[in-house]
Amino acid sequence: QFLYFIGVSMSVRCVVAKASPIAAAVAAVLKRVDSVAVEEGDKFAVTTADGLTLEGVQTTLTVVAGAGAHPDLFGVDARERAHVSQWVGVAADVASGTMEPSEAEMLLPMSAAHVAGTAGPTVADAVLYAAVAPAVAAAPKNFPKLSKWTGTIAKTELVAPLAATVRAAAPAAKKGDDGAAAAAGGKAAGGKKQWDKPTEEEIAARRAQKEKEKAEKERLKAEKEAAKAAAAAGGDAAAAAGGKTEPKPLSSDELDLRVGRIIEIEKHPKADRLFVEKIDCGEATGPRTIVSGLVQYYQAEQLVNRNVVVVANMKPKPLMGVPSHGMVLCASVDVEADAGEKTTKLELVPIPEGAAPGERISIGGSLSAEAPGVTKKMTELLAPLRTDAQGNVLWGEQPLAVAAGALRSSIPAAVVK
Repeated sequence: QFLYFIGVSMSVRCVVAKASPIAAAVAAVLKRVDSVAVEEGDKFAVTTADGLTLEGVQTTLTVVAGAGAHPDLFGVDARERAHVSQWVGVAADVASGTMEPSEAEMLLPMSAAHVAGTAGPTVADAVLYAAVAPAVAAAPKNFPKLSKWTGTIAKTELVAPLAATVRAAAPAAKKGDDGAAAAAGGKAAGGKKQWDKPTEEEIAARRAQKEKEKAEKERLKAEKEAAKAAAAAGGDAAAAAGGKTEPKPLSSDELDLRVGRIIEIEKHPKADRLFVEKIDCGEATGPRTIVSGLVQYYQAEQLVNRNVVVVANMKPKPLMGVPSHGMVLCASVDVEADAGEKTTKLELVPIPEGAAPGERISIGGSLSAEAPGVTKKMTELLAPLRTDAQGNVLWGEQPLAVAAGALRSSIPAAVVK
C-alpha cells in the first residue's frame, strides 16, 4: 500500500511488456495520463521522477494511481484502488497462464458491470477484457458471466478501441507461446531474458505448465496408438485416417456432489467479495477450505451451520492466494431492478432437512458404485445444472436428491453453478 504515497506529480516513465496479451490495454490507459511517458520493452516497469525503478504490471499501475490523476481510471479512493489492483492481478495471472480463464469466471461477481465495483470502467476492466476475451470468444458457453460482461464492457468508451486489437492479438494469449512466456517472466522469441531472477511462484507455474504439456502429449500419443490398433483390427475408416477416437459423452456419474456443512467462515484476506469457508464434508481428512463469492448475497452469520451442495471432485486451485478445495452450488437468475437495470437474485441450493455432511447427492436416482475422481471436464459437467419452472434442481432432465428428498430452490428457471 505504501506505493500509493510515492510522489509522482512530475513525469514518470512506464515500460509496457510488448509481448504480453494485456500490453495494448495497459498502454491505452497509461497514454490517457498526461504525466506519464509510455514506451515498449521486455517487461512492465515504472521509473518515478526521483529515479526509482519498479517492476510488474500491478506495481506500475499502482504508482501511476498514486499521482491522483484520472481517479475514474484507477479508483476514487483507497478502497476502490485496492479493488482495481486486485483485478489487475487477476488479469495478469490469466495473461501469463498461471490462472485459467475459468477461475476468473468464478471470481467475477454476478451481473458485474465493472469488475472492481466502480461507477465506471477502470484499468481493471480494460486489462481483464484483454486477458479473457480470446478464450471467451472461442467458447462463450463455458464462460456465461464473462461472456455477458465482455459483451457489455466492450461497448464502453474505454474498452471499445481495444476490441479489434485484442481479437488480432488472440494467438499471443495462448499459454506456452512467446507472448505468454514473456508475460510470465520467461523468454521472448529473440531469446532475451525477461527477468533477472524469477520468483518461486513463476518457477512453480512454469514447471506445472511443462508437466501439463508433457501429459497432454502423452495422452494424444496414446489416443493415436489406440486408434491405429483399432483400425488394424478392422475399426472404422475415420479412426484409421485421422487417428482420432469418438469423444466420450458426458455422464452425471462423473460429477461428485456431496452435502457439506459450513462450520467456519471469514472474509478473504485479499478479496472483499470472497468468503473463505471451512466446510465439513464428512471426510476423515477434516473440513475442506472452499472460497466462494457470496459476500454480496449473504452475511457470514447466515452461513454458519448451513448445509450446502459441494462439488467434491474439482482440482484444488488457489483463488487470490487461498487454495480452494471445491465449490458450493448456487441458483441464480437476473431480474429487473429500479430504473430498468438488472440485478442478480442468488440462493445457495437448499438441502432437505435430515441430510448429513458427506452424504452423496444422487442425479436421476442413481449413484456410481465409487465416488468419481478429479476430472478436467468440470466446466462441461456443471453446464447442464439448472432449476425448472417449479424450482426443482436438475442435471439436464435428471433431478438431484438426497435420502431425505429432492433438492428444490426458491428460484425457478435459474442457472445452477
